[in-house]
Parts: sequence; structure tokens; C-alpha cells
Amino acid sequence: MEKYILGQSEMKELNKENPEIRIDLYLEENKYFENALIYGHIRNDRGSPLEGVKIKFVDENGNIIGYVYSSNDGYYTYNGVKLNTKIRIEAEKNGYKLHRSCYINIKSRRIIYNIILEEAYKFTLITGHVFDECKRPIAYITITLFKNGKLYKYTCTNKYGQFVFSSIVKGKYKLVINDSKYCSYETILDIEDLKRIYKVDILLENRVSKTKINGTIYDENNTPIEDALVILYKIEEDKYIPIDFRFTDEFGKYEFEDMPYGDYIVKAVY
Repeated sequence: MEKYILGQSEMKELNKENPEIRIDLYLEENKYFENALIYGHIRNDRGSPLEGVKIKFVDENGNIIGYVYSSNDGYYTYNGVKLNTKIRIEAEKNGYKLHRSCYINIKSRRIIYNIILEEAYKFTLITGHVFDECKRPIAYITITLFKNGKLYKYTCTNKYGQFVFSSIVKGKYKLVINDSKYCSYETILDIEDLKRIYKVDILLENRVSKTKINGTIYDENNTPIEDALVILYKIEEDKYIPIDFRFTDEFGKYEFEDMPYGDYIVKAVY
């Protein structure tokens, strides 16, 4: 860098009457002469240049010395930092994580500093609460997450019934809870927007233990029928909902256990 700024004199005419002229010029000192030139290239983590990134230059006291924006090719230059000082460089752009360098000793007149910005939304979260039928939080219950039919992650609720799955990428997931005290629960989550946190509040139905529905299937002659198919229906709002089935034993008997309270019928065929 030049010590003085490019100067320009006033115009003077050289002619027959004035075959000799004098042109003096006083040069202005370049205030950036004792500064370093810091420059570089900014890309994302896929190697593509990033335009419009704000690059800030911060002194040891946390004061911003100045800032520039990257070009459409991802380049930047800045010459506002004095030699023999310490600075850090920060780069920020919406949708990307803040980049912050360590403090750099400015000893050279030219310093190359390239930056790679990491996308802020490569992952998202699945979070929520688990409650019982009385809307009390259920502590320390295991929650599993499946993707493509395979176990992907699992976690437990804390004492407040809260849970979180982190580092979730796009895709479809099945969230499952199996616990002996509660009826099984599962739901499908379609993760599409990584800028969104997916919240799932779960209400588990208490499993009723030590209940039984049993009986015997007979023919018209009152003879027990072996291997008859028995289908159990739960009646809800005048609708028959099939929930389980059994085959009778050699004595025509069948049994269903641990059914929730309610109204039931059975149907049988052989």
C-alpha cells in the first residue's frame, strides 16, 4: 500500500507565452498506510460462495472497528485494522451459525482469512411432555423413535415428564411408548421444516390389570368347539370396534386379559 494518497494538481497551460510552467503537488498522507489488508472468501459447508455475509472486525475490548459485506462471489476485503494490534473476526448471515474467530495478532500487511459458515438448520428437535389420564406428568418413562423401520433414538422423560430428541434430520419417524402400566402409544411424525421445533404432548391411557373376559363357544348341540375364531369388540358410541381375537382351546374356551373397562361383545366363527 502507498504511503500517500494519489494526488492531482491544478491544470496549467503550457504555450508560447509560457514555455515553462511549474506544477507543484502536495500529497496527502494515506491514513491506512499503517493498516493491514485482511481479505478472504466465504463459503457454506457445501463449498458454495455466500453473498451478503456481514464480516465484523472487533478489537480486544469488544468494540467493532468496522464491517464489510461479502460480494456475490463470496469475497471480502477490509483495510481498517492497524498493524501490531489484536482483533477477532465475526461473520453472520441469516440461516447460518455465527462464526467467531480467536483473537488474531496483526503482524503482516496482508492477511488471508477464509471462512466456512455452517447452516443453522441442518437439524431440528422433537420435544414434548408425557401425562397420565389425570394429566399428571409421567417421570422416567422410555420413549423410542423409529426411522425406516429401525430404531433411531431413545430417551427417558425427566421428573417433569419432559423429553427431547436432538439432531433430527428431515424424514418420517414413528414415536413409540411401551410400558406395562400404560396402553401402548405410537404416532407418526413427518419432519419437513428444520426451522421449526416439533412439539408432541402425549396422554397415556392407564392399563387396567387383572381384568378378564372369557367364555366357551358351543355348537347347536351344546358341544364345545375347538379352534373357533373369537373376535372381541369394544362398544364405543354405538360402534363396534374390533380390538383382539383368539382361537378356542380343545374345550372350546377362550380368554382375553387386561382389557380396559367398558362394554364388550364377542363374535365367533368356525
